[in-house]
Amino acid sequence: MRIGVDRAGWGDRDEVLDEVAAGRPLGAAEPEPLPDPTAMCCSVVRAAVEVLRGDRGAAQLARWVTPVVLDQLAERARLLHDAVAAGRLPATLRGRPVRVRRVRLERRGDTAEATVVLDDDGRVRAAAVRLEARRGQWRVAVLEIA
Repeated sequence: MRIGVDRAGWGDRDEVLDEVAAGRPLGAAEPEPLPDPTAMCCSVVRAAVEVLRGDRGAAQLARWVTPVVLDQLAERARLLHDAVAAGRLPATLRGRPVRVRRVRLERRGDTAEATVVLDDDGRVRAAAVRLEARRGQWRVAVLEIA
């Protein structure tokens, strides 16, 4: 028993199969071009600084960064938190939100590199980011924050 085929037209089986094949692409379709990664890059860098400040959990960035970057960011945030708890670093109060001052991004095929200047509650920070195309979306593969 065949499901989805009208038995009345079964005599024209080749025609039916040709029509079905014509309705679907048989080969791999060209992948959609990746969008401009500038906004995503700025959002991820801002969120990463918020992780380091203790305002956000590192797991919230899992969708936009590689597992290596996520693990290293979580470890750095944990070390900063431990240093504050031990009294080796002063506790910082949550102040103004992190703001992007300037971003410069250069895209080369499936990779992009960016520098981002941030205002972190009166402190200026710089970040360097390398984005790579993975499975049709941008992911942060390298993140350096000064």
